[in-house]
Amino acid sequence: MSKRRGHGEGTFFHDVKRNTWQYKIVLGYNDDGFPIRKTFYGKTRAEAHKKGREYVAALGNRSISISPDMKLCDWVQRWLESYKADTIKQTSYHQLELLISKIPDSLREKKVQDITPIELQSFINQFSVDYSKSYIDKMRFMLRSIFTEAQENGLCSQNPARRIKAPNVREKPREAYSPSDCAIIKAFAARYHNQVIATAIVTLLYTGLRRGELLGLSWDDLSEQYITINRGVYLENNRPVIKEYQAKTESSLRAVPLIPEVSALIYRLPRRGRYIFCVKSGGLMHPRNFSRDYDRFFDKLKSEYPDFRVLSPHCCRHTYATLTLAAGANLRVVQQLLGHTDIKTTSRYTHPDQHLLYQAAQEMSALIPQDNKQDKTLNHAKKQSE
Repeated sequence: MSKRRGHGEGTFFHDVKRNTWQYKIVLGYNDDGFPIRKTFYGKTRAEAHKKGREYVAALGNRSISISPDMKLCDWVQRWLESYKADTIKQTSYHQLELLISKIPDSLREKKVQDITPIELQSFINQFSVDYSKSYIDKMRFMLRSIFTEAQENGLCSQNPARRIKAPNVREKPREAYSPSDCAIIKAFAARYHNQVIATAIVTLLYTGLRRGELLGLSWDDLSEQYITINRGVYLENNRPVIKEYQAKTESSLRAVPLIPEVSALIYRLPRRGRYIFCVKSGGLMHPRNFSRDYDRFFDKLKSEYPDFRVLSPHCCRHTYATLTLAAGANLRVVQQLLGHTDIKTTSRYTHPDQHLLYQAAQEMSALIPQDNKQDKTLNHAKKQSE
């Protein structure tokens, strides 16, 4: 019989494929004697071990108790606190909280051990009616993780989420602004009273930056022709923070061309601190405050243009991708401009309009000889073969 591990003891695992280390510790035991574990990740063995030891030190001598009759609502909260807190970014943690809030009470109030695969599949089917394919996949992967850890901790004998499938739904494309829409936004921004927000919105349209990348820009990141992305703004305990040379992915750290028109707008802004798009005191702007001011900008714009479409800040990124592709850039170039790791992600950001599609079809057709030209071409080819 294997030795029962004590509170805080752990084991290491080296993921060769991802070149990362895992340190899995035992936090306690449930009523059936199953160990309650938590895994910490690091680029090195020492980093993973340090995260684990710091967590154990903060936890003190407390052990986590789990009841075999635990309801799903109680388990998901324990799962968040034990498996996700301090191991992922605050923004990712908040996204998990939002996903969990979408789980219906009919499932949340059931005991974990009583939830069946068909109930979870029915939920996913219904969830798919209102949400995008990527959001459906996030929900599915989260459920798998929740029940995998539940099974490992003895709350259920099998993982009911192991084989749930996402319905075959097409990814709904995000909307993008047209060139004429962009012209209206730019003209309105020139006379808007809050030039920090107005310039930020124009910068989003002309660079395709993410919101967090925009808010993390410093004056030192500007050069004559480029903006260098060296960081992103994240939330920790609901406060904006940055980490140098860390953004959403490694590909996010990049240089983005800066046209003179936008550069001139940025340099007209007052320098209140290190960051370009900051609050009056010079500190970091909270992402939610930026979104609030973004909405106010478009509320004012709609008072002049009642029929104007108001799209989200992230749709400015889709606009940049779509118009850059329409201007002649290939998809690989757009991928690098947006800082995407996977080109499949980039393809979802581009939305060529019907005029461009028709124009492309015409240009293709022009390459093929038509009518009598085609006959002459065929006769010429026949004579050569004889």
